[in-house]
Amino acid sequence: MALDSTVGGANADSYASLAEFKAYADAIGFTYTSVYTDDVIEIAMRKATQYLDRAYRGKWKGFRSDRDQALAWPRMSTQNLPVNYLTPSFTTGVIDEDGYEIPSNTIPKQVKEAEYEATIISLGGSDLLPPYPRGNAIKRKKVKAGPVETETEYMDSASARDRYLKIEGLLYGLTTGQPGATSGSGKLVRA
Repeated sequence: MALDSTVGGANADSYASLAEFKAYADAIGFTYTSVYTDDVIEIAMRKATQYLDRAYRGKWKGFRSDRDQALAWPRMSTQNLPVNYLTPSFTTGVIDEDGYEIPSNTIPKQVKEAEYEATIISLGGSDLLPPYPRGNAIKRKKVKAGPVETETEYMDSASARDRYLKIEGLLYGLTTGQPGATSGSGKLVRA
């Protein structure tokens, strides 16, 4: 089944098209042609989109542009901006970390690139949304097989999720925190 990357679409299941992913993969030197079929790539792209929407739920800046859209983007904001002939007085697009407005009918390049990176991770065999046995609250784990021994002990404050720094970096200005964080971030302003 072909991807639906309609911006703001009620049935959209991807932020980008297969052709856009392939152009990105070619540009960064990711080999897919002899390894993955289009159907396999499309499944990975759907999983990547689901990961972004679920992992960053409640952390995206603004709110969905349309109540009926299937995905988290495009988004709107009600930030207090100076009103002029270019800016509507009631609602604007989300403002990125550099102060630029992302129109409320657009999927940002960073979101698409985050989907591509998550797709590559998924194609590599990682489960982006794995189940966590017993909440993944591992205090200590020891495995021994003959002379080989491994041991895992997480910090008490460790998140149960793996972190994907490429994705977090791309989405930095569009979110208020990273997946698994218990609170958002804020801006400290001196009065």
